[in-house]
Amino acid sequence: MASLKRDFSTFLHKYKREYALAGCFLFLVMFHFLFTDNFRVDSIIKLGTRGDELNDLELGRFGITYLNRLFGMREFSPYSMAVMTLLALLASMPLMGFVLSKAAEGRLGRELALFPLIVYLSPHWLEQLYFSYQSFVIVLGYILLLLSALVPEYKKGKRWLALEILLVVIAFSVYQAFVPLYLAISVSFVLVRWMCAEERDVMWVWHRVGRAVFVFFASIIVYFIAAYLAQRSVNPTNYLSSQVLWGNMPTHGVIISIVRAARAILIGQGRIDTLAYSASAVCCAILIAVRFIPDGRDRLGVTVLGWTLLQLTIFSMIVVLGTRSYIRSELATPYVTACNFMISLFLARECVRTRGSRRVYRLLSFLAAAAMLVCLYNTTSLCLKL
Repeated sequence: MASLKRDFSTFLHKYKREYALAGCFLFLVMFHFLFTDNFRVDSIIKLGTRGDELNDLELGRFGITYLNRLFGMREFSPYSMAVMTLLALLASMPLMGFVLSKAAEGRLGRELALFPLIVYLSPHWLEQLYFSYQSFVIVLGYILLLLSALVPEYKKGKRWLALEILLVVIAFSVYQAFVPLYLAISVSFVLVRWMCAEERDVMWVWHRVGRAVFVFFASIIVYFIAAYLAQRSVNPTNYLSSQVLWGNMPTHGVIISIVRAARAILIGQGRIDTLAYSASAVCCAILIAVRFIPDGRDRLGVTVLGWTLLQLTIFSMIVVLGTRSYIRSELATPYVTACNFMISLFLARECVRTRGSRRVYRLLSFLAAAAMLVCLYNTTSLCLKL
């Protein structure tokens, strides 16, 4: 992994100022939320003892139990957890940008420093981090998913494939809602590589997609086996299965529920929903059309397919459950939102570079950046009120 360390060090040195500023901004916004006097008594924190580990095992989240033991946080301490969570958030920021930069073969620039801000300063992550007891481990699970996306870029052997599966399994064992997030990360990596690479290799796309599909299903199987073994000493709860509407109500009712849930996301209908995702999706769709339609159908077709699959990842859990779950479980939504904005900025810049200094393309570039900043301002304002 020497090459990974070298590439990441180069990336971090290149954008150290941008990530330093982004880190300071995240610290200012998150500090009051993580280090509050309100320890947010919920079904986990109100126990706050070793016996509460059974709750995580019953839910199939054995990763929370064993990772807390590994990091010496078996006894819950709100202050220690807040410090570890904040450090994990700051450490994951450049890693998040590096993954997308690797996918783009270095063609994405300073805007990558805004990527983690769009993700973390969202109501989805704020509601997730509300549960202080597991906040550090949840961020750690996200880091493991990001690392799994880098493994195929540096190592090709079977033992490294096993490592990739292990990273994904641990992430799934921390939070089952990481499943659509893994899909979003995998699809975005392929899509960004396809659009940004100077020479587009269709065989690479099929190889990477095939590997991601294999890793996904292998990880699901290994996770269920491990969860079964971990739950033998406890009584599994129906907390997760009770959220599935399929089989518990008429099919037409489930379909209506799915449509309403998707509509709520698109129009920002919920109490702490925003229009950030819809704005990013519209912006990205416009830029894809402007950039690729003149180049012919071949490039456009693959790009549109990849973009569509990326958007569908945020609705995958809704289809599985038949309804919308808690907003804290929709962690793929802020990731896809950030990806849409990053792609939009890249395509707008490409239009200006390849087609001269036409005013319309410069205007599109400005509007893409303005839309991203407005959405970031709105979500940050919402976070400060929570």
